[in-house]
Amino acid sequence: MSNEAYHVWGHAAHSIRTGKESFSAAFGKPYFEWLSDNPSAADEFAQGQAGLVELRLLPLLDHDWSDVGTVVDVGGGTGALITRLLERHPHLRGILFDLPHVVAEAPSTFGSAGIGERTTVVGGSFFENVPGNGDVYVLSQILHDWDDASAGEILSSCRHAIPASGRLMIVEQVLPESATTHPMALLDLHMLVLLGGRERTITEWRRLLTDHGFTLDSITQGPRSSVIEAVPV
Repeated sequence: MSNEAYHVWGHAAHSIRTGKESFSAAFGKPYFEWLSDNPSAADEFAQGQAGLVELRLLPLLDHDWSDVGTVVDVGGGTGALITRLLERHPHLRGILFDLPHVVAEAPSTFGSAGIGERTTVVGGSFFENVPGNGDVYVLSQILHDWDDASAGEILSSCRHAIPASGRLMIVEQVLPESATTHPMALLDLHMLVLLGGRERTITEWRRLLTDHGFTLDSITQGPRSSVIEAVPV
């Protein structure tokens, strides 16, 4: 919701005509590529995402983690979610995975938080591969950034990495089947205009998961987001 996010709405007609993101029409390249070339905006984005973690975490913190050893936060940014989880649950270990320049400062952050010995930081692209050896894989507000084809690539990377006994936890909005009057319908449009992404209904989440090697197991509603749990098949 920063300045560029408002500016891109001036080009929203492009999304309405094509079904594609409008950021490239406004700024010459897709949003995440633009962020990599604009460090101050990227820092603002990272700080905003870290602040939102506090709301997204609510349904996660009270989850039963007693039988979990290692959590892999896929696309976990600067590590705010892993930090809060490991502070709350001292037996957990965490793997933070995101683009190399995004996670560059995470080791020092984890050290300052006193969880450095329980964390591993891995740089890479979730379109190519995801770290293995996790018990629970978390995708927090990641998949709504992408259309179904790209979201499917991310899920396929997770499916390749996750063990048969593992679980996938997706923190996202869940739209009602008829969402025209739902408050999150505007966020659905915003994801389209900014990124070419979308919010999804239960039916759409189930289809997306099934198509990429998972079965939807449960959905826990939270005050800001829901936790969609899935298991590999």
